[in-house]
Amino acid sequence: MGRTYPENVYGKPYSKSQNPFADNTLVEGDNVVQSQRFRVVVADINSGKTILAAVANKKYRIIDWTMIAYGGAAGTSTAVTILATQSSGVALATVAIGTLTQSSIVKPTSSNVTVLADGASNVANDEETAITVGKTDSTLDTCTGIDFILTYTLEDA
Repeated sequence: MGRTYPENVYGKPYSKSQNPFADNTLVEGDNVVQSQRFRVVVADINSGKTILAAVANKKYRIIDWTMIAYGGAAGTSTAVTILATQSSGVALATVAIGTLTQSSIVKPTSSNVTVLADGASNVANDEETAITVGKTDSTLDTCTGIDFILTYTLEDA
């Protein structure tokens, strides 16, 4: 796309793979990986909270996530979920309450975590749809809240 890179010691330009940040610019169509932490209190999880709002002509692809309960262990509810839309509403991740003990780091590969089959939790979600968090069954309580750390891209639709 017309990018030029500084020359290496042999007088040849670096390739993008050797120095991907050489020109420190983004070109239309580049997908930038972003990581963001959301501190969500229990009341907001119970009511369902949008943590990544829908963006016109864009779609989210979740690459990785982390959940950490703070202010106590999560209790009462059956699970905490990260929700999205892929033709219909889906739970990208479902974490059993017993896994969310205070300060424990919960990842997609942790025990008592369910993700979509065949890597579908990591495909691009529908255009102009949000990423939300919630709970299943009873009211979530005991902890103050849960930190959600999402690594994602925002892609052209």
